[in-house]
Amino acid sequence: MLRLTPRVGYIVAAKINNQEGIVNICVDKTCLIFLELAKQSLYVEKEDLARKVGRRIVQLREKKGWSQADFARACMKDRQTIERLENGRTNPTLYTLYEIATVLEEPVSELLKV
Repeated sequence: MLRLTPRVGYIVAAKINNQEGIVNICVDKTCLIFLELAKQSLYVEKEDLARKVGRRIVQLREKKGWSQADFARACMKDRQTIERLENGRTNPTLYTLYEIATVLEEPVSELLKV
C-alpha cells in the first residue's frame, strides 16, 4: 500500500510492491493520478547487476571454450579474481570490463547485455 502526501507538481521517490521508482503525481481534487512509474522495470539492484554481468562473462568465456584458469591467464588476472567476478561477488571497474571485453574480442556493451 502506498500513502503519499500529495503536492501538485512534486516528483517523489516511492516504493510500490517492493519496487522502488520515481512516481510523477498530480492532484485532481480528490484523486491521485499516478502518471508514470519511471522505468521501474529497468531498475536493478547493485548486487543483482554484478551477478548478471558475471553470468554474461561466463557465457562469453564458455563460447570461446576457455576454462576459468585459461581465461584468467589471458586477462593477466588470477583465477580467484575471475571466479569472484563471475559469481558477482565483486564489482568490476570499467577498465576491468574493458580488459575482459578485449580478451573476449567483444565490445564492452556485450558484457552489459544482461
